[in-house]
Amino acid sequence: MSTDAAADGFALLTLLVDPEDRPALRYWLGEHAQDRRWRPYARLATHCGQSGQSPRATLQAMAAGALTLPHTTSLVARFNILTQRLTAMMALDLATLVDTLFPDGNADLTSVRQVALLTIPNVNTPSELLDELRSAITQPELPGSQGPAVGRQYSFLCLAHVLPRQRGAGIKRTTPILRITFQSPKYPGVLEGHRRCKAITRKKRV
Repeated sequence: MSTDAAADGFALLTLLVDPEDRPALRYWLGEHAQDRRWRPYARLATHCGQSGQSPRATLQAMAAGALTLPHTTSLVARFNILTQRLTAMMALDLATLVDTLFPDGNADLTSVRQVALLTIPNVNTPSELLDELRSAITQPELPGSQGPAVGRQYSFLCLAHVLPRQRGAGIKRTTPILRITFQSPKYPGVLEGHRRCKAITRKKRV
């Protein structure tokens, strides 16, 4: 598995907490495809712009057979996988949820798993877990922000996704972000091994 495994886990957790989260849904629909399925997504985005429906609501209608959009079968397939994964995770306790999202034994997930395990004793819900992970990983404490750093070097995980230019879809091309390394006073001893960041472009439009 590639470093995308961590981004997959983070996207799933985000959608478990908020199924309507559009950047996370866009990431999931495009993942594991070289072109990120931008053409079928552009068709979906066009329909959403015309109908006023959200991407999730539109995909639900398509999955149920109530709506058909040409050349979007791959999106529906990915959405069905997402629905199955989220349904299976709804009843899990936090420890099992972390094991499911960031399983042990995958070197690419070691650091984010460590952060999640350190967080579990301090949270009670998946929403609180997500908030803590966002704070610890995507919005890390910079050196000197809270006095001298006391931890080892830590590179934060930035969920990044480089998407092809999508005309009319409200999503523009982003540039890969290099790993940023710094001292982490909040989680000493945790070394993030990801070599590239993956970020989802957040836009108000679909």
